[in-house]
Amino acid sequence: MLTRSVAGVVLAGSLGVALFVGCGGAASSTIDGAGGDGGGSGSNGGVATNGGVNPPDAGPGGTTTSISCGNTTCAIPAEVCCITPTAAGLAYGCETGTCAIPDGGRNQSDDGGGQNGNQGGDVNLVTLSCSDQANCPTGTICCATQSDTKGTVAACQMGTQCSKDGIQLCDPAAPTASNGCPAGQQCISDNIRDLGLPATFGRCKKP
Repeated sequence: MLTRSVAGVVLAGSLGVALFVGCGGAASSTIDGAGGDGGGSGSNGGVATNGGVNPPDAGPGGTTTSISCGNTTCAIPAEVCCITPTAAGLAYGCETGTCAIPDGGRNQSDDGGGQNGNQGGDVNLVTLSCSDQANCPTGTICCATQSDTKGTVAACQMGTQCSKDGIQLCDPAAPTASNGCPAGQQCISDNIRDLGLPATFGRCKKP
């Protein structure tokens, strides 16, 4: 939850909103489980949202020192771009080191069932140190892997192909010659949602 350095009165609101009225200070609010303005993790498993929720310009891109993250950019490698599903849509935000797994951060359609979607199944979270070739130094490529405990994690990897079970990420909006895929491979968005990414992201399709 949001904290203030001045004495104030906490008024409990509906929908998990708390209103803080401090002496001489303007009222401000935040929602439980979501980071406040400027991003970063909120309390109780909150998520970073400084890149917006369902921003229309979300997609891969950046440089070897920054990565596009919704409508903001994160400084890599110190920061990562976290994409987290919320009730309002996909939330984008920068975090230092790793992304915080939100409360109930498991797929609601998981095998364990449960109305809150937090009784088994995969972590429904995306951690991006890279989103396509533009974020990776020469001699490396951007590879995404999945696990039950970390969700989808993408990072630059040495070599010309991803390790076993890895998926090379690319920019489907980029020209074929510069989308980062090996010669003869297309950059497509088919099944990209399986990685927790929207259709503006892509993966290299092996022939």
